[in-house]
Amino acid sequence: MKFQLFTLAVLCLLASAAAGSDHCTPNPDCKTCLAHSLCGWCSTNVVYKDGTPGSQCAGFNSDPKVKNEWNCSGTYTIDKCDEGKYACVDQKCIPTKFGVDKATCEKTCKKTPPSPPAKQKFYTCHVANKTCVEVPKGTGNATDYAACEAECNPKYLCNHDTNKCEKDSSGIPQEECEQVCKVNPVPSQLQGHWRGLQISKKYEAGEWKFDLSADSYSLTSPSGVHSSGVASLSSGLLSLTTSGGIQLGMYEVDLAVETKMLTVGLGLPGAPAPVSFDAAMTADEFVFMSCLDPTDKTKCNFSKALNKIAILGGRKELGRPKYRQLIDLPPLRSNEMAPGGDFDQCAHFADCESCVTSPDQQCGWCSTPVKYSDGTEGARCAGWNDPKHPTPKFTCDGLYSTDQCVVGYVCNTTSHTCHIGQPGEGLPKEKCESECVKPAQTYVCDKATNTCKKAAPGKGESKLLCEASCQHPKPSNSTPAHLIGEWRGLEVNLGYKEGEFDLTFGNGTFKMTQPGGGVLSGDVTSTKGLDKIDLIVRKGPSGLVGKTLHGMFNTMPGPETTFETFAFSGPAASKEPSSFDSAMTGKDGDSEYVFLKCGGRAHATKNASGTYQRFSGHGIMARGDSGSKYVYTTDTEDRERSLGSL
Repeated sequence: MKFQLFTLAVLCLLASAAAGSDHCTPNPDCKTCLAHSLCGWCSTNVVYKDGTPGSQCAGFNSDPKVKNEWNCSGTYTIDKCDEGKYACVDQKCIPTKFGVDKATCEKTCKKTPPSPPAKQKFYTCHVANKTCVEVPKGTGNATDYAACEAECNPKYLCNHDTNKCEKDSSGIPQEECEQVCKVNPVPSQLQGHWRGLQISKKYEAGEWKFDLSADSYSLTSPSGVHSSGVASLSSGLLSLTTSGGIQLGMYEVDLAVETKMLTVGLGLPGAPAPVSFDAAMTADEFVFMSCLDPTDKTKCNFSKALNKIAILGGRKELGRPKYRQLIDLPPLRSNEMAPGGDFDQCAHFADCESCVTSPDQQCGWCSTPVKYSDGTEGARCAGWNDPKHPTPKFTCDGLYSTDQCVVGYVCNTTSHTCHIGQPGEGLPKEKCESECVKPAQTYVCDKATNTCKKAAPGKGESKLLCEASCQHPKPSNSTPAHLIGEWRGLEVNLGYKEGEFDLTFGNGTFKMTQPGGGVLSGDVTSTKGLDKIDLIVRKGPSGLVGKTLHGMFNTMPGPETTFETFAFSGPAASKEPSSFDSAMTGKDGDSEYVFLKCGGRAHATKNASGTYQRFSGHGIMARGDSGSKYVYTTDTEDRERSLGSL
């Protein structure tokens, strides 16, 4: 009898060990939970690796090497408390977009007893096929799955001092590492003469010049400070090297009417590349532009933007530190900025397995991209930074786990049904089904007949809104709503004036400040539904006062800013230029500009054509009437993957 009691006590002790090691467990409510360091709140009770049910408050150990391994099947957050709505499914209260508050749900939803602890399994490596096979306890060299996988399929990281892959548990498979460790040339789409503006929070106003070749670069600030060095592509990121070190940056190129638009987001020295263009705004971010067709000098010619300094050649002149950084820029950053900025140190793990098994970091995997407190969409791996770096608050609306790669459900946007996804991907089945619904029919205005017609999925607006706006347009003394605000830009036509132009639109007014300080201001007229605008000059040079500059515009949303291309006729003309191409020649006083305004793709409104194109990272994305597609281009093949409507 005593032996049985002793055995029972041991089993109870083991069952509570996992939850007991989590210092977050005792916190009874969300507000108390989030007030404690390294703790987050799950909308359902978490389940630990050994099957032990836990509380809703779960987190990380202060020592990253000591893992609290658990799974949250609801919404997990370290940001703010939001009880949300719940529905009773299979005798459990599940977070959904619809339903009742949690307290009401739990009163009517019968709960089932917790499942018994899962039986611990043991594995050894099958050397021939490099897989872990389950074996009886006590088998020689038997261990848990994670340790077996680390032995069977070791991970590697690239040492950029030697350009060789070295074993590292937080790395990637050797074959992938070998590809990453290669020094690739700058893609041809990025090569050439670029003119641009710095757009990050602490920007230096004025025109920047950026020249890129296959293996070198040169950058000149508006104040004349130069930097130059070796350029390459590393792991899909732009890598620029100087004597001050190496930095990495994400990039995107969008195709505007007459120019290519290059947005580059640079990380802080010594830190990983930023996880998003939003995050890069706290460090250094630029928007550059170059001729869409640089071979046609009769229409666009940026050759006078070429930096008048030598571009370094040869990779042996400069070192290649192991921790890659981005450009050695002029000292524009504030020393008050916290090291690492708003970056999540877990975000660089690209897959679930490396995320949840990282030995030195407190990370968990979300089956959908996490959302940070400022609204920024992040990666799927997110967690707590080390004590020296502030932790950005996030919420995971999918399945969040520090233990394993949970299989969830993914919505098929064609059939509007949920199917099982890959490990670490998707939502709980009930949540997927509540969100995977067919969207309501939308409509677009046929301007030829001024009637509303059914729109393709993902386009248009409700019938009520369409009919309210689908009327014959009339000229008015007003500014198109999306143009109101402050814009910064460059002149791009032949014979352009170098330097930054600043343009401010009010409702029916404008003010343009030219390089050197000259100012034009006056009134604006436009016609609703047409991409045309007239600027009536009231103040400015005597030759322009009283004149009307007839123009047209084209809107292109970028990743962080909106690009607006304006083409204006000369003061003697009676109407706008015949085309953007004709305005680029600069004849008869015609001019063309590209302006930038804060607020990118997430805040974009469609232009009259309803289409835009861009290529990003490894390829090109086109968005038009046929839906959104990424086209990945290599030297030998084109691979196309439809993403549906954005």
